Amino acid sequence: MKKIDYYHDVCTVNIYTTNVYGVQELEATSEVPCLFNWSFGQNHSNWVDFENVSATAYLDIDNLFIQEWKYRLEGAYLVFNRHNDEVWYRINHVTLGITLLTDNVENNCFVTLTKAQPIILESE
Repeated sequence: MKKIDYYHDVCTVNIYTTNVYGVQELEATSEVPCLFNWSFGQNHSNWVDFENVSATAYLDIDNLFIQEWKYRLEGAYLVFNRHNDEVWYRINHVTLGITLLTDNVENNCFVTLTKAQPIILESE
């Protein structure tokens, strides 16, 4: 896949760590340009309703924050804010698009997401 020229959306990537007392602390955060894809499906079969929600995103591989954290993004949270509605997702899997046969350059950072609850940090 060739490199994406323009990212239409902006998301915030939050990386949390847990200290020795079991309290989550924000380790790093950054606003990152992205292409956000979201789909929703419904099905009814045998008197059971099914709902399927999936979300993916292409993160800007040239962003300095993504360059630093690209191999450690699993478990981080992606906060997407569109139409003043903040939605939190957890990054499940990261796939780096690399052109191995031609020039060995990273072209994109593709992440799969699951919906998550917002993390509220304890005040100090």
